[in-house]
Amino acid sequence: MTELATVGAALLVFHLVARLGVAPFAEYQVARAAITSLGPALVVGLAVALPKYVSRAVARDGGRAPDLLRTALLLGAGSILCVAVAGTWFSGAVAQVVFGSADRSDLVVGIVVMACGVVADGVTYGYVRGRLLDQTANLVRILNLGVSPLAAALLADDVVSLLVLAGSFMVLGSLVTLAVVAFRPRLPRVTAGTSGAMVRYALRRMPGDIALAALLTLPTILATHLVGIEEAGYVGFGTSVVALVVAFMAPVSYVLVPRLSHDLVRGGGQLLETARWLPVFFAALAVCGVVALYFLMPLVVSRYLGPEFSGAVVVAREVMLSSIPLAVFMGGRSLIDALYESARNSRNLIIAVLVEIAATFAAVTVWSGATGVAVGLFCGCSALAVLTGVAQWRIPRIETGRV
Repeated sequence: MTELATVGAALLVFHLVARLGVAPFAEYQVARAAITSLGPALVVGLAVALPKYVSRAVARDGGRAPDLLRTALLLGAGSILCVAVAGTWFSGAVAQVVFGSADRSDLVVGIVVMACGVVADGVTYGYVRGRLLDQTANLVRILNLGVSPLAAALLADDVVSLLVLAGSFMVLGSLVTLAVVAFRPRLPRVTAGTSGAMVRYALRRMPGDIALAALLTLPTILATHLVGIEEAGYVGFGTSVVALVVAFMAPVSYVLVPRLSHDLVRGGGQLLETARWLPVFFAALAVCGVVALYFLMPLVVSRYLGPEFSGAVVVAREVMLSSIPLAVFMGGRSLIDALYESARNSRNLIIAVLVEIAATFAAVTVWSGATGVAVGLFCGCSALAVLTGVAQWRIPRIETGRV
């Protein structure tokens, strides 16, 4: 429900931004894609590492792992400083890369502030999940990724203001949550070795986190340069439809990693059999979602964006086909992350992104407009599904621990 709520809020934000016109809508979609791409790099792989290691600390001694949280906050602060410096000194170059024109350098300020919010949300959400406070984690995610952008869209009258307000709201909500959850009377501390292990684990998985974000955001940025920013806006809307189709799957993945790690530390493995069948189940559900949205897409575009966005219908229909192979990965990622010490998901995601890039440049020579970009995305997601299936095939030979 949390992912559905945040995606639903995103659709409402699209509706509000669309009232500003086709060009601002496209700018928002491209900026959103850039922020999503940056997020995993800024969080430095902690999205998976924090829940895993904090949950282990809680299982072993009941501690609240303050050392792990401080380490995560320091890493996040360092990455924010880097992006702030880059955004300030090289705003023209960043705008050229992201938007295809240095004339949109004013949007870089909004991207930097929004990136701060993404880091704050990532660290807070990961820590709360590791504490197994699932309801609190869901509330944080709804407030930061749902309510904050929606409130910003209601208050702002341009894209820059929207991004700045949304990022500021996310930072504020995250700090309040950490103040309530984390900073209480001290309990047993984790060792420095545990903090170091968490950082090493996070760094190994950071390339995969970046690749996962890039898988759905690169098409928008590539479309900006290959077919124009207006078509890129439609591609961005299409990838949001993909996110809607797989939205109900993400919470299962988020919850399973700390739960599986927690059970394995205590010698259990009851979730293993159920988790193994999730890719097949998720793929079947994705097919149902794609079929339903195919017929509903003209109504969705007309109602939420407006008649002037009719070109988005065809593009969204083409892009959303990628949600079917992506659902296979969503079903298998949590079990692979929990049982493999090697960064198997990261490797698979990097390969998938490379396939996507190569397929996109090849496809745009055959298909005009955004169709080539949609084909590239489908090829990348399909490669990821195959690699996930291979990793899942090896799981019956895993007992527990490392592979």
